[in-house]
Amino acid sequence: MKDGNFYYKKQIIDIKRRLNPIIFTLKAGLSVCIERDKNRKSLGKEAVKAVYKKSFDYGIIINANKSKKEIIKEILTIFQSP
Repeated sequence: MKDGNFYYKKQIIDIKRRLNPIIFTLKAGLSVCIERDKNRKSLGKEAVKAVYKKSFDYGIIINANKSKKEIIKEILTIFQSP
C-alpha cells in the first residue's frame, strides 16, 4: 500500500482515472497540523500554513482531529462495509 500527499486536484483526478485507488482526505484543523508537525521532522509553522492553504477535500473525508487510533478505526470500518 502506498500513500502520498498531493497539492493539486488535477494530479488526484489523473491518478483516480489511471488506477482507481481508494482516496481519503484526512481533514484536520490548522492548529492540529501545526502541533503534529512539531512531533516529526518539522517543516515549521509557515510551511505547514502554506500546505494547509492548498488543501482540498477529495474522496472519503476522514476527521483527522481525532487520535491516530480513532482515525485508523474509522478507515478500517470503511473497508469492512459491504
